[in-house]
Amino acid sequence: MAGILVAMHRIFDRAHRVVASNKFFVFIIALLVFQATWIVLSFRYPMMWDEYYHFGLIQYYGHHLNPIISHQPTSLDLYGNVERSPKYLYHWLMSFPYRLVALWIHNTSAQIIILRFINVAMFAGGLVAFRSAMLRLIKSRVLIHFVLLVLVLLPLSPMLAAHINYDNFEFLLTGLVLLWTLQFLQHTKFDMRLFLLVLGGSLAASLAKYTFLPVFLAILIMIVWRIWQRDGRKVWSSAHKSYLQLDRVSMVGLTLLVVVGGLLMIERFGINMVKYHNINPDCAVVLSTERCMSFSPYKFNYNAAKVWNIPAQTHFENPISYTVHDWFPQLYGQYFSTGTQLGPDTFAGGRPVSLPYKTLLVGVAIGIICFFIKIRSQVRRQEVWLVALTIGGLAAALWLEDFAQYKYTGWPVAIQGRYLLPVLPLGMLLLVMSVQKVIKWQKVQIGLATLLVLGLLWGGGVITHIVGSQSNWWWQNSLVQRINTDAKNVLSPITF
Repeated sequence: MAGILVAMHRIFDRAHRVVASNKFFVFIIALLVFQATWIVLSFRYPMMWDEYYHFGLIQYYGHHLNPIISHQPTSLDLYGNVERSPKYLYHWLMSFPYRLVALWIHNTSAQIIILRFINVAMFAGGLVAFRSAMLRLIKSRVLIHFVLLVLVLLPLSPMLAAHINYDNFEFLLTGLVLLWTLQFLQHTKFDMRLFLLVLGGSLAASLAKYTFLPVFLAILIMIVWRIWQRDGRKVWSSAHKSYLQLDRVSMVGLTLLVVVGGLLMIERFGINMVKYHNINPDCAVVLSTERCMSFSPYKFNYNAAKVWNIPAQTHFENPISYTVHDWFPQLYGQYFSTGTQLGPDTFAGGRPVSLPYKTLLVGVAIGIICFFIKIRSQVRRQEVWLVALTIGGLAAALWLEDFAQYKYTGWPVAIQGRYLLPVLPLGMLLLVMSVQKVIKWQKVQIGLATLLVLGLLWGGGVITHIVGSQSNWWWQNSLVQRINTDAKNVLSPITF
């Protein structure tokens, strides 16, 4: 018996060293890239999450150097309000690699595949950034690598990474900004380089996707609190001294980043607020209802509210019922769903694989319970406040917008779980840290972690998309069709 215990201890110790190693993190990156590559080379264009929208705007900016559109041409009405859209930076930046690709490759499918791989690289870069940010929260590489492994095993992660989609750029920028913010909060002195990086990165993230604004606000709150706590009335002299210590390249580059970002924020958000009283004005206010009907999401919402008159026939759920019955299930379900776009207004979807879906749900429930058990010790750390404010602020903003859409259309529309993905890694780490503090027995910890990973492996990740897809979702290529058909025939009987 003693020999068995010694052998088990050696196995656990060996497993601990493997998971904590840099090679294991490289394996996590490779796993993400492998899964995303499968989808890139398998799923035809356009994929589920507005890929036509993002690629179309990239193509437009590929022929226009100026990111500011003063008068929207009717050819862009397919994409809604582009002229005053508070989410254009990704498309403009991606137009530069698109220009380079289009010079040499004229096949549209090949262009799409190359741009998809650039997005895979963005998501992988986000994993690297989040790992560095997590090391600012806890030194245990085992817990950090476990969280990142769980993240890449969620079906949402490889599917999103394989898309031409601004959420990949946002994932990368959010990881970087949170890393720089944690470094700034933990420094004993005012660091102007980090301060400018946080501001510049946050401005860029907000211009790429305005849903970053609640995260930006949370970051500003924590930075102001930390500056007041650490520097007090000496903040100006400390900031000036730190600024003068920057090398010339950093001083000029970071100053330009913040100034240009600030001017673009004023041009987009400032003018929108002054002229339209909304940072994201309704399409019909900027253009016209007739022109906006070319944009399928606007057309659906307009018809639901005005033509079909669904709100008048709907007994609206109260906010709590809406959250419990509609918002959270759809939000969570998207992390395990699959699907594609078959036409301008035609989408196809597959059901989530049950075991991964239920496994993570149990794991999240255990983590939340443990977090509240240890909440008094958790909230003493400024890093925990940063994570809580970013997650809470973004979730609240998304809920308010989704509930407003529900009241307007009568349908629980536009509920997107992927919008929370940029703050999910640190949130997951917080839950895992709480479980470790509550459940002291290492063997139980290892057992729970093993069960969670096995449950996700059994049909999660890219497997969900293989078993849930159909032949008309794939590129019309004989090799692609054969490989996916064979993989689906092998995997479908053993997933449930």
